Amino acid sequence: MKPKIVYNGQIFTPDGIYDNGAIIIDEAGKIEDVVKVQSTSTLDNLVARFSQECRINADGQLIAPGSIDIHTHGFGSYDALSGSIEGMSQAYARYGVTAFCPTIQTEDKERIKQALEQIYRKRRSKGAAVLPAHLECTFLSPEKPGSHDIKYFEKPNIETFVEFYKSCYGYIGIVTLAPELEGTREFVDELKKLNPNIILSAGHTNGTYQDGLAAVDMGFSLWNHIYNAMSNQDDYNGIRDF
Repeated sequence: MKPKIVYNGQIFTPDGIYDNGAIIIDEAGKIEDVVKVQSTSTLDNLVARFSQECRINADGQLIAPGSIDIHTHGFGSYDALSGSIEGMSQAYARYGVTAFCPTIQTEDKERIKQALEQIYRKRRSKGAAVLPAHLECTFLSPEKPGSHDIKYFEKPNIETFVEFYKSCYGYIGIVTLAPELEGTREFVDELKKLNPNIILSAGHTNGTYQDGLAAVDMGFSLWNHIYNAMSNQDDYNGIRDF
């Protein structure tokens, strides 16, 4: 791949918006430099260094870092549970999302395993990058189910998780569960032995403030769709107040 230049757009940077600038992309397809220029002639000279086929004219559009969606059950009429990962990947790429974690909701175990297998097999889809799966299922509170079907709920246990884990060859990045459920600490201990890089997320929880403190102590670092399907102060010093 030859180096490319993207120009004639509004470039969003940590230092502000560059109305007159360019982005240089190297042979590996990575951003090598973001250039702010002072005049049109300077920009023209920079663009002239690249052959015609290596110039990308943004035509006044916004040029910004891509979004990363870590909690998405579906997009553009495609959904993760049905295994339509390629469609999600291509649809997301059209709207500025460059990577996403396909998220699995509560369902029958076999259907979850089938969906996870498809996420692994289609992880190299052309479009937005398919990141490891987000499991938002099974180990949730029946008091805060949201749209999840409680008949499939279980207490956190490593045996069920290993079934899911093996079905996608370990391609799981985030696990959402209710931290107040019986067996959570034992589950977390076993999960860390299996894969210490998996992110723990508290969600669909009816826990207390103290449960929130305990979750942090166990290693939870995310709060899933905060304020939604989560106990609050009106309940009893709930986890929203953490």
